Amino acid sequence: MAWKTPDEMHAEIVNFVDYYNSKSYHETLGYVSLNDVCFGKGKSILGEKKTLKLKTLENRKRKNKLQKPKVYLKKYLVQNNQ
Repeated sequence: MAWKTPDEMHAEIVNFVDYYNSKSYHETLGYVSLNDVCFGKGKSILGEKKTLKLKTLENRKRKNKLQKPKVYLKKYLVQNNQ
């Protein structure tokens, strides 16, 4: 990318830094943004993610228990005398 003026280049750098700090999620930080960590929101966001993950897993377990076993599973259990 070529800039015609130093002001255009500066504006592009400012946009990138804003994106990197506020909209880009960083793996080493637990997929939260730098701004979230710097302004003290990182731990609460990670806590919310953990709570949501636990709820999702519980919902999956409950849903899977309600489903009837598939035919191939029944055949396997019969073949193995279980």
